[in-house]
Amino acid sequence: MTDTTTDTAAPGAFRNAETLSIPATSNPAPRRVRGTSRTARSRVTKAGTRRAVGARHAKQAADQEGRPSFAEFFAGSGAVKIAMEAAGFACGFANDFDPRKQDAYVVNFPGSPLDGQSIAEVTARDLPHDIQGVTGSSPCQDFSMLGTRQGFEGTRSIAAFELIRIIGERRAQGDPLKYVVFENVVGLLSSRDGKDFALLCEALVSQGYVVGGLLLEAGWFLPQMRERVILVAARDDLVIPRHLVARGPTEEWHEDAMRRAHARLPLAVHRAWRWWRMPAPPPRRVQFEDVLEQDAGGWLPEWRLRQINERLCPEDRERIEAARKAGIRWGVTMRKGGGGKGVDGTCRQLVTFDGLFRCITKNEGRDNQQVIEVLPGGWRVRPLTGRERARLMGLPDDYVLPTQAATAMALTGDAVVVPAYEWVARHLLLPLAQAEVGERRPRPLPRRARGAIGRILSRPIKGLTRRIEAQVPPETKDILAAEAAE
Repeated sequence: MTDTTTDTAAPGAFRNAETLSIPATSNPAPRRVRGTSRTARSRVTKAGTRRAVGARHAKQAADQEGRPSFAEFFAGSGAVKIAMEAAGFACGFANDFDPRKQDAYVVNFPGSPLDGQSIAEVTARDLPHDIQGVTGSSPCQDFSMLGTRQGFEGTRSIAAFELIRIIGERRAQGDPLKYVVFENVVGLLSSRDGKDFALLCEALVSQGYVVGGLLLEAGWFLPQMRERVILVAARDDLVIPRHLVARGPTEEWHEDAMRRAHARLPLAVHRAWRWWRMPAPPPRRVQFEDVLEQDAGGWLPEWRLRQINERLCPEDRERIEAARKAGIRWGVTMRKGGGGKGVDGTCRQLVTFDGLFRCITKNEGRDNQQVIEVLPGGWRVRPLTGRERARLMGLPDDYVLPTQAATAMALTGDAVVVPAYEWVARHLLLPLAQAEVGERRPRPLPRRARGAIGRILSRPIKGLTRRIEAQVPPETKDILAAEAAE
């Protein structure tokens, strides 16, 4: 068979790639449930899948007693629930407004509490009294480099402040939560020149929390390049174990983007900032080939392969040939920069054999992030299967996926990476949940703090003539009164 690196040789390889026999699946994946069907909430169409999901849920339910309870907002696929429960937590409340994600959640976690209201309608009274903390992976479209970059001035990511409202209501009830966790894309750190990250931190500090951020790379746990921001807040009167806080940024968890965002924070947040510390994760054990369904179908036809071949750069053709000589079978190919041409006017298709998938998104186009298999005399390409995408997010193989490709893509693209989140939950959140509450020690506030919330809480006071009407804790009012007296 001729090589695909020349136009004259390409047709032969393409015909071979199209007609190569693909063995039937000997162990088919569980039958999937249609995510948009209302009946999906009450049934799973394959008995084996029903038994597997039921057995997993029964085991989890048996282990819940005595565990610290948390509430999960923007629950989506339930990946946070899986990660937190694996680390020793119990999910006492979950909320998601998307009916398709509700279907998947109920099918995979039968009997688990799920609230389908809009988060704008949820109040602190809806949370069980034993809830100690909340997690939230709010919409990222307004922060993402692929999105609008409007930040909190947009219409979707502002939903994070509904969670801040619920936290404040819980505090007003006299039972503040021990910890709060926000997860989002790295673009949050630079959105509107860091103003959005500062605003979120200020909101948490104003509610009586210390805060700290982590940069979590999925590639430490699974073969996917997916970096996310984890913002962790803890009650400021919590007796935090010393081993959880470093004196400064660490190489593993606070890369340059986090350090730059920290440098732009107002003084009020700087005083409440904590450089959270966790042990470094062990070497990754899951490799590229472990994620793939070796007998999957869906290989692209010859005319599609010809289009990909025409978009390949000379360097990418050389990578394919080098992989063939080195005996490397699998790689990733994706389009560069959407439908337009590359910098030199011709390069539009990237091929990599570094053993890592790129970031899984919820709306990938047909030419984005596909699997390439290098054959002895050519190559062939297919899209990722739904199960492969789920594996890249750390979801178990008995997790029931929707039958509609778009729904399954949205479900996995919006999720957190389970083993990465579990690492944070086990080594940081669980010690915080188990920590004792000590005596509250008020921290002095600056005369003037930058940011919208900081200006409300600590604007200059002339004598006692100016009153600050806000949801300010009593100890903070005492501090402001003392400053005014000075």
